[in-house]
Amino acid sequence: MSSPNVDAWITVNLGEVVDIKTGKLDSNYADEDGKYPFFTCAPNPLRINNYAFDSEAILLAGNNADGIFHLNFYKGKFNAYQRTYVITARNQKKLDLGYLFYNLQLSLNLMRSFSQGTSTKFLTMRILNDLEIILPNIEIQREISKILSDLDDKIKTNQRINSSLEAIGQAVFKRWFVDFEFPNQEGKPYKSSGGEMVFNQKLEREIPTDWTAAEITEVGKVVDCLHSKKPHRIAIGPVLLQVFNIDKSGYLDLSDSYNVSEEVYKFWTRNIEVKGGDCVITNVGRVGAVAQIPEGFTYGIGRNMTAIRPIRISPTYLINYLLSEYGVDEIQKNVDSGTILDSLNVKGIIKIKVLIPSKTVLDSYEALARLLRKRIEINNSQRFVLSEMRDKLLPKLMSGKIRVSFTEDNMENRLCSK
Repeated sequence: MSSPNVDAWITVNLGEVVDIKTGKLDSNYADEDGKYPFFTCAPNPLRINNYAFDSEAILLAGNNADGIFHLNFYKGKFNAYQRTYVITARNQKKLDLGYLFYNLQLSLNLMRSFSQGTSTKFLTMRILNDLEIILPNIEIQREISKILSDLDDKIKTNQRINSSLEAIGQAVFKRWFVDFEFPNQEGKPYKSSGGEMVFNQKLEREIPTDWTAAEITEVGKVVDCLHSKKPHRIAIGPVLLQVFNIDKSGYLDLSDSYNVSEEVYKFWTRNIEVKGGDCVITNVGRVGAVAQIPEGFTYGIGRNMTAIRPIRISPTYLINYLLSEYGVDEIQKNVDSGTILDSLNVKGIIKIKVLIPSKTVLDSYEALARLLRKRIEINNSQRFVLSEMRDKLLPKLMSGKIRVSFTEDNMENRLCSK
């Protein structure tokens, strides 16, 4: 077998190599639980038992108020709503849909510029058919698709592992500090084994007799952000955390990091530079969103954020308490309702009450829960690295600036494995 011609890169219109169909809403379909996935641009679609498509296809949501169109690559039986375009390869020996899926991701901004409509942006069949794409040899298409999909698979695997670990962590916290079934001295569940409880005035509920409650300033250091003008952003430099970096699960999302100069960073961290174990809480926008700084990292905090450094309580207990039903309730109690925006300022944050377990229980919990959280932090760091790698590779692979190389042996093995 001869090696593929790696220089055979051609530009074609999308309509030359694919078939494009639009989903339709059939009024005869029953409104009931669906058996197959239903892809749509609109919210609350009908769920139907029949299915219109059974194939490997790219699905493009071509109708969006802000003109940000979404792609999905799906294999199997599914349905599609109006303005959801179903794209299939006309000849799978010449076009790899996995390659096209990644290629089209680079064209989303271009699609937006071509889209029609005022209040709602939409794509037409003509716009899609005329869209230009670059196609290398089919074997190179498959290799590029494999490289990028392997990265995506690893990212998704990390996300699935983290979801399972988070569920375990939440279950442990609830059992120990909500149900009070932490192991007693005999290793038995405390409350159901007759452990004594007493009513606590601060928390307005029963807690174990040797536990207490305190305002957050008694167990940690609360430091407000600087109320200065938002600094200039640069491409490379130390990170100043922003409200949008706070993940809803209590972790940082630095896929969009706000970098500043060393001089600016020094100015913004003059009160505190947050480090591993510190928590940050948002003041406006997503009021009361909380995340923890992972071990081994340091950041500055930008506007509308407050730092909480644990002192008398362990770091993992602090973040999980703030994310628990107790913490969420305490945060909400201290939110100021404004005419335009709600806010959570430092005066409210310092009033947050915290349940303080006995030192024995707290130490045992930290030893257990820290392992889970550290594993999640490592997975998150890997996910950001892999995402950044994929995003940097994508345009270079698609333009041919980075070429995949073949030998007859490794190509034979690749083809045989498919």
